[in-house]
Amino acid sequence: MKVNKNLIAVKLVYFLYISTLSVFMPYLGLYMFELGLNPFQVGILRCLEPATFLLISPIWGAIADKLQARKHLLVTCVIGLSLSVPMLLFISPVEMNDDQSKSNYSNSNKNELSFTDGTPSDDEEVEDDNIFPANSLRVFYLTGAVCLVFDVFIAGFIPLIDAHTMDMVQQVPGATYGGQRWTGPLAVIVFSPVVGLLTDWFKVSGIVLGQCYCLQSSYMPSFLLFAILCLTPLAPLIAMTNALQGAEPSSFSRKLLTIFREFHVVLTFAVVAICGACRGVKVAFLFLFLDESLDAPQLLISLTLVVSCVVEIPCMYYSRAISKRLGHEAVFCLSMLGYVIRMFCYSVVDNSWMILPVEMLHGVCFGLLWPSCTEFANSIAPEGMSSTLQSLIHAAKAGVGEVIGIAIGGLIYKLHGARALFRGTAALTGIALILYMTDCLRLRWWDRKKRRRRTSDENGKDGKELETFLT
Repeated sequence: MKVNKNLIAVKLVYFLYISTLSVFMPYLGLYMFELGLNPFQVGILRCLEPATFLLISPIWGAIADKLQARKHLLVTCVIGLSLSVPMLLFISPVEMNDDQSKSNYSNSNKNELSFTDGTPSDDEEVEDDNIFPANSLRVFYLTGAVCLVFDVFIAGFIPLIDAHTMDMVQQVPGATYGGQRWTGPLAVIVFSPVVGLLTDWFKVSGIVLGQCYCLQSSYMPSFLLFAILCLTPLAPLIAMTNALQGAEPSSFSRKLLTIFREFHVVLTFAVVAICGACRGVKVAFLFLFLDESLDAPQLLISLTLVVSCVVEIPCMYYSRAISKRLGHEAVFCLSMLGYVIRMFCYSVVDNSWMILPVEMLHGVCFGLLWPSCTEFANSIAPEGMSSTLQSLIHAAKAGVGEVIGIAIGGLIYKLHGARALFRGTAALTGIALILYMTDCLRLRWWDRKKRRRRTSDENGKDGKELETFLT
């Protein structure tokens, strides 16, 4: 059996890049709380990521298609991410007044918080009702500026490597997108437990690497592993050959307008955005809920990622076969149903370790969904616009959807608690699922009606021809 070196390079790129993100991104929100920001402020800052995806991802894709320089842009994204993330360590935390208590996460008062259902108990007062305390503005603005910089580079990498992979697998018989992308969740399985164990060890042991605040953070292991891994994707990227992108289209705007005139395309992008909103709520607030309300250890937070990715790998690997058998619409419905069940379970769980079986739904919610999204985007992309369409489908999920989920979710979390947020997300996703299924049935009914009409017209034409022949 001949081994395709380009596909091996693609697998290594996914493994090393997702490894870099997996040791840092899950702990970003918790690190912001350690800096002294409140849930609403963290929600706003986490919104920068999807908002940047929404605005910047299509620009990355258009530049890649225009200049035919996808590989060079991927290298630029890796270097930019590597240089920007460490700047977070130079932001000193919020200085709290003596009579002001932290209502958000901090190590010093963690045991004083009592959350039974994601909201403060009756005998507990929240002293600071201001969602933007004056003493936190400096930290808020500085953290936002740094996050904005590295989010720009993250927004470009994933859609560009997805576009490259889709073009590459079309040139290799039998190759599939899921057959390359599965190394991403494998990276999470490998590195997430390491980060969790090291973080718990730093917290329990009180390890301090230096006198300045950045070396005293409980999440220093996350930054150290990031520093080790951040530049490793460059080696397979440089070794990877450019996939054929097709000729440059004559008019980008005209081609895009033609694509989005189709109602089915618009509807599919809306469904992807809804799934992105669910993911935004999960990514931004599940770990905070586990840490703040259920007093979960950092190891459990890492294990949730491991369980999710263990289920994701087989789902992603066989996603092409499942999608061919069921169709894209059925996969999207299954993903939304998975999110409904997942969010409802989050809202009722009392034991933090019960989150682990719930996370097995990640295989349906992402392992099946995302390969279907990339294949759908590639199937409707005109020649020379694969990067642009991959960027747009990515912007719909990680941009429009996650902006809605994180921004509104942060406000609901602040005012009503985590459980109310999860229940509301489950209810709204269930309503969206019903509406989407109804429209799918309508479309199928309309297609059957058109086919019957076409068959009837053909039979009538054949009957007239026969009558003419007989006479």
